[in-house]
Amino acid sequence: MVNDTVPPLITCPGAVTLDAGAGCQAGLPAFTALSASDVCGPVTVTQSPVPGTQVGLGNTTVTLTARDA
Repeated sequence: MVNDTVPPLITCPGAVTLDAGAGCQAGLPAFTALSASDVCGPVTVTQSPVPGTQVGLGNTTVTLTARDA
């Protein structure tokens, strides 16, 4: 039996500042500066809230998750 005991490695971009548009909101971008790798195959990356989600003024935490098979 072979076990993959090494979790994926994810590298996230730094803080991002967006300019508010009409209605004092901005759409979240897809974080293309993100990279993820694993020793045993491909990695699936998800973003929450998803790209395009409208957010208001202030800070919004975006969670990026990397999962391997």
